[in-house]
Amino acid sequence: MENMADMVAKERSGPQRRAAALMDDAAIRMGRGSGLAKLNEAAVRYIRSSEKTTLDLAAELNVTNQCISAIRLRKTWRHVP
Repeated sequence: MENMADMVAKERSGPQRRAAALMDDAAIRMGRGSGLAKLNEAAVRYIRSSEKTTLDLAAELNVTNQCISAIRLRKTWRHVP
């Protein structure tokens, strides 16, 4: 029990450690900075301004239709106007 209290006090437990990492601005990378992005800001602007269907855009840009939908609904790439 003492060991567990010490772990929590020193922020070595799981949730606290993850929360601290999320609060670190350097840990939060958006858009192309994430390293996993298949699109860039120009593609996101194109998606939002396009009148093509979600499926057509997904095929054209080689991403899923869910990806296109999330961009249009601003669930992802929120930092791009």
